[in-house]
Amino acid sequence: MPINSHDLSNALQAIAIIEKEYYKHYTLIELAQMVGTNKSTLNIAVRKIKGMPVKQFVVFVRINKAKELLINPALTMEYISSQVGLTRKNMGKQFRKLENMTPKQWRQKYRDDTNVNL
Repeated sequence: MPINSHDLSNALQAIAIIEKEYYKHYTLIELAQMVGTNKSTLNIAVRKIKGMPVKQFVVFVRINKAKELLINPALTMEYISSQVGLTRKNMGKQFRKLENMTPKQWRQKYRDDTNVNL
């Protein structure tokens, strides 16, 4: 079933909020209220657009932001996790789920891959 234009607009607004304020801890209900819909409708619409429910999309965005920060070897894991709205332990767990490696392994792989290209 296609998404109607109103639900599409609400979902796109929510996606924009998540991508901009990924470090904040909004509940699904709060996010739905911010864009003028209910949590079920929002979750369904975001799933149709992004292929995953809201909660999973938030984690996906946070881990991608963490990957951007991991490029800088001067930043600690504690700092990075706090910047993306996760605890260090949870960042490691979620990172392994999405990337099949730890943040530290990803950082090393990135460093190795970029040094090969020099």
